Parts: sequence; C-alpha cells; structure tokens
Amino acid sequence: MIHRDVPCQGCGYNLRTLHATSRCPECNAEAIQALVLRSEEGTFLRFCNPQWLGTLRLGVVLILCGHAVPLLAFLSVILIPSVWGVGFLLIVVGDVLRLAGRFCLTSTEPCAIGADSGWSLPNVVRGASALGLMDTVLWGSIPLRSTSASIVYLLAVAALFLVERIGTLAYLRRLAIRLHNPKLVSSAGILIWGWAICACLVMCAIIQFTYSSGWLQVIGIPIGVIAGGVLIWYVALMFRFLSRLADAERYSSALGDAEPLAAESS
Repeated sequence: MIHRDVPCQGCGYNLRTLHATSRCPECNAEAIQALVLRSEEGTFLRFCNPQWLGTLRLGVVLILCGHAVPLLAFLSVILIPSVWGVGFLLIVVGDVLRLAGRFCLTSTEPCAIGADSGWSLPNVVRGASALGLMDTVLWGSIPLRSTSASIVYLLAVAALFLVERIGTLAYLRRLAIRLHNPKLVSSAGILIWGWAICACLVMCAIIQFTYSSGWLQVIGIPIGVIAGGVLIWYVALMFRFLSRLADAERYSSALGDAEPLAAESS
C-alpha cells in the first residue's frame, strides 16, 4: 500500500492508497515505476519533464547573469563617475534578472500533486526576491528621520538578503537530492551556513556602527573577504548545477525519444 502522495509518472494522478503492484486508474501506468524513480524530495530529475528541466536551467542562467551585471555597474561607476545613473540602472537590471531566474528555478513541476501555496519554500524565495527588487528601486526615497530608523531599515534589508539567499540554497539542495549528487547536497548545506554567518556579521557591524565607526573599519575588511569567498563558492555551485541540470535534461529527452520507438517495435 502507498501511504504518501506519489504522482503517477504518466499523468500525475495521486497514487496514495493504491497497492504498489497496481496500475494507475487514469493512464494504466505501473505504480511501482513512480516509486522506483522517486527520491525523498520527489522524482529523480533525470526522469522528469525535459521542458520543465529546461526552465530550471534557464533560471540558473538568469541568476548567474543577475550576479554578473552588478560588476558592470561597479565598473561604470569607476570609469564614468559623473554618470551614476548608469550604475544604478544596471543594479536594477541585475535584480530583475535574479527575480526572473528565481521564478523560473522555483516553477511548479508538471504532474506535481498540489500547488505551492502559503509559506512554501518557492513562494518565500519569490517573495524575498521581489521585495529585494522593490528595495533597490526605492533606494534613497524612503524617509529615515533618525539613526534608529536607519539601523532598523538596514537590519531589515540584511535579513531580507539572508532569507533570499538561504531560501534559494535550500531549494537548490532539494534539487541536488533529486539529482542524486551528494557533493552538491553537501556544498549547498555548507553555503547555507556560510551566508548565515556573513549576514550575522553584517548585522553586528550595523549595530556596532551606531556606537563606534572605528570598529566597523576594523572588521569591514574581514567581513568583505569572507563574503567574497562565499559569493565565489556560490557562483561556482550555480555553474555545477547548470551542468548537472543540462545532463538530466538530455537524459530525460533521450528517454522521451526512445518511448515511441519501443511502442512501435512492440
């Protein structure tokens, strides 16, 4: 007996309460096939819809581009300091790309049982990314009439950044389990702690800055070095995910091409 929600590989019908040796009442596919091809986080990605896998891969590409664009903004400020608006526009473009990437990366899987709702991880990632874009667009226009208000605002931005990055990594860790890649699972878990440590250090620096600006100068460089190292590891992880998702998409497409040939030969 199947005691949990398991979608049929053929049509997505919920196989809960059916016997493992029975067939789907909708498309007559074997129930055991859905169980064999399934990990603790869902069906192994190499057996999933190739179009959906292509959407996940597009999401990773957009997120990587969203991290590259701010580097262009930094260079534009250095090379053309008088035209600061160009740098700001590039930063906004980077946020838009990352938002679009996270929407693609967390897109709903075809034949999945139930839709993401409420405080599900995909919705949290999308919401945090959207709020981050809103903060960038409204930067400088939010009235902060006191030092305390400024501190609260900066802490809120740091917390939002933490939710966005950790949420994305937690979702990537789920995908890594479905890719059956322990190294990716481990790297995603370590990076979650890395971003959490960076965010906590930044929050402590923000609070301490209200009492002593000199203290910030002392820890500013170590925080920057740690954050830079974590960011480089994060980007490297995204490139590894890009490669593994491409492999899964090719495998899934090959399976789809082989099924009609098998049916014809029988």
